[in-house]
Amino acid sequence: MKRTVKEWRTEKGITAADMAQNLDISPDVYKKWEADPGKISIEKGMEIALFLGVPFDNVIFSQG
Repeated sequence: MKRTVKEWRTEKGITAADMAQNLDISPDVYKKWEADPGKISIEKGMEIALFLGVPFDNVIFSQG
């Protein structure tokens, strides 16, 4: 099932601050990525999927 990064993150009980720390970025940058997932690079997108424990193909990285 495809879901947004935020949906996967909240379902797994992971905070935005935890995600930012794991990705080695600031919490503000991470929050901007959740608001506009089209700005996430493929490399960081793969890191996000790995951290969340979900297949990359199941994460929606675009709006709409």
